[in-house]
Amino acid sequence: MAKRKPTALSKTAMTPPSTPRGTVVNPMTRWLHSYGFWALYLTMIVFTRAILWVVITDAALGWTLTCVFHCVLSTTLLHGIKGAPIGDITIRGHYDNLTFWEQIDDEYQGTLTRKFFSSVPIILQAIAFNWVRDDWSLLPWVIIATVVCIVPKLPYMHRKHLFNPIPPSSPVA
Repeated sequence: MAKRKPTALSKTAMTPPSTPRGTVVNPMTRWLHSYGFWALYLTMIVFTRAILWVVITDAALGWTLTCVFHCVLSTTLLHGIKGAPIGDITIRGHYDNLTFWEQIDDEYQGTLTRKFFSSVPIILQAIAFNWVRDDWSLLPWVIIATVVCIVPKLPYMHRKHLFNPIPPSSPVA
């Protein structure tokens, strides 16, 4: 029996996705590119708001807490943890000094995934502002949460770690 030649479809299916630079995507961040995860991410935010709506009937306080919870969780998970959470043999320490945010899209700025994760806190802030406009005591919480969530995502802050600085590399002797 003759060996079958792989078709273009099977070759494409086996090839890992690539970033705009053409390099292979980090396997630890590949799942962030799917629209299914984005839908799950937004559903989790809506679910958090629904739980807070049951517990807290004040809409302004509920949206403020949703914004703050999102800020704390996303900042901790995206910008506070360095390296690969799972020891993958294909990575071999390439991402040990990078936060999860910096690993997305091979550190390329301005991709669709990064724009999505940067726009969610801004949209949450706009929704919270709509409800907080009558309660000025909650306004600083929304502003602080949004600033803390957005500033680490800016291209200027790339590889600059405020709360978890990378130690300077020592010269090889």
